[in-house]
Amino acid sequence: MKPIQLFVGGFLSAVLIVSCTPLTDDCVCTAEFKTITVVIVDSDHQPIDSLNTVTSLKHSGLVMREDSSSARPMYLLPGEYIVLTDAEKDFFTTFQEPVLLTASNSRHGVVAEFAFSLDRCQCHVWKSAGPDSIVAP
Repeated sequence: MKPIQLFVGGFLSAVLIVSCTPLTDDCVCTAEFKTITVVIVDSDHQPIDSLNTVTSLKHSGLVMREDSSSARPMYLLPGEYIVLTDAEKDFFTTFQEPVLLTASNSRHGVVAEFAFSLDRCQCHVWKSAGPDSIVAP
């Protein structure tokens, strides 16, 4: 076999091998910690504070996160509640999973549906559907 044929054959083989590598080879996870929130307001569009929240998988009912109104992080705005964070990413794959957020206190109660998955690199939770704000009745 001539040297040029070996070179071309080897080059084409290398191109085929490289082009068949998984998409995640170019992934680099950052130290960012994703927090997905929702704002809950009353019918007058005033923020509602002091709600207790439960985030669960819709199909199994498995509770992934519970937050009491007394344990709200200081960085949240009035009426803003955590739906999920990267701390719950082990519950997900890259396929969408329906999630329910239940928020209630003695005066208000709401249930909202979201869809979450992991990003392509499987580093962070990703909200693919669901509200950014909710008006409680």
